Amino acid sequence: MPNVEVIRSVLLIKECVDITHAALNTQHPIQSELLLYVLSEKQRELAMILSPPTAKDD
Repeated sequence: MPNVEVIRSVLLIKECVDITHAALNTQHPIQSELLLYVLSEKQRELAMILSPPTAKDD
């Protein structure tokens, strides 16, 4: 994994932690749902970095 991807992964993990913290501490259910949606998108982005799709052998 190139250094840029490592740095990007670390930043995404930090964002995920921050979003989780915000979602747990909000009093507004709609805001919490939106934060959880954003969290799932960040997690998907992180998963793509950590395990990129591979070409299938034909």
